[in-house]
Amino acid sequence: MTAMFHEYGLTRQPLVSAIIPTYNRAENLVEAVESALAQSYPHREVIVVDDGSTDDTQARLGKYLDNVIYIRQRRRGSSAARNRGMEHSRGELIAFLDADDKWRPEKIQLQVDYLRAHPDIGILCSDAREFTSEGTVSESFFAQFGEVPSDGFVFNTIAETAFPLTSTVMIRRTCIENGARFDEKLLNFQDIDFFMRLNLRCRMGIMKEKLVERRLHPGNVSKNHYRRFYYRTLAFKKILDDGTALTSGQRKRIRRLLAFSCLKVGDCYWDSLDLNEARSWYGRAIRFDHIGADALLHAMLTFLPAEFITSLRGLKARLTRVAEPVSPHCQSD
Repeated sequence: MTAMFHEYGLTRQPLVSAIIPTYNRAENLVEAVESALAQSYPHREVIVVDDGSTDDTQARLGKYLDNVIYIRQRRRGSSAARNRGMEHSRGELIAFLDADDKWRPEKIQLQVDYLRAHPDIGILCSDAREFTSEGTVSESFFAQFGEVPSDGFVFNTIAETAFPLTSTVMIRRTCIENGARFDEKLLNFQDIDFFMRLNLRCRMGIMKEKLVERRLHPGNVSKNHYRRFYYRTLAFKKILDDGTALTSGQRKRIRRLLAFSCLKVGDCYWDSLDLNEARSWYGRAIRFDHIGADALLHAMLTFLPAEFITSLRGLKARLTRVAEPVSPHCQSD
């Protein structure tokens, strides 16, 4: 399959819709909203979709309601909140901002300028700085990838990594006119799934400027190992099964990533000694791709009694402790 090449025009000063989904992030949300309202680009609307928050989100937003479109819905998840925001948006361009994150003041202006200069680009992302309440963690989100991909159809990069960050993305409305939306059944990996599918139709532009400040904290959904890989299996399986037009290389890569994700889900069940489930997931890994010795060995080990595996783990832990060098400060005279 060869992706179609489109060119898109822009009006003289396109309206940009900033969509901010939130759930119980009242304190951080205020900073996100202020960063959206502080944009140097004037022609914008800010839409906050409250996904059933039980904290004081609405009260904290009170002083901003003259400048913000506030939508409240029952708890349905971030995908439903982003979709609701898109349904209510009027902008020629749509930008996403997570309630944890902040935009640099020039973010919208620079991205509008980029899209005007690159009429072949339908999706646009940028680099970001990452921080915690203690300070900066990373000056560049892109740094972890080594070489940043060039503009274009970067499907494999999107599929293999947590790329791009949703808060850095701006898309043209024309890219979603076929009804493209975030999958509300996915509770994790839904943004990457959305961008993978969009990039099969629309070229992606990649700006190296750090236009977003991404907040990291213990509550980040991406930290849950099981959720991360389980929902990847659903997203990859869906792309293989729903008739999406993929090249043979893309289909092979997705099968391999699906197999790896199945292996990781199996490991989660293995760690909790749910051996039947572990065996089932290892079997899927082997079926989708000849993943190698790991899946086969672990699948075979699941036939051992749980008590025997527990004993082996205990023995391994004791041997590890014995093998560890003793610190000079712990040695007796």
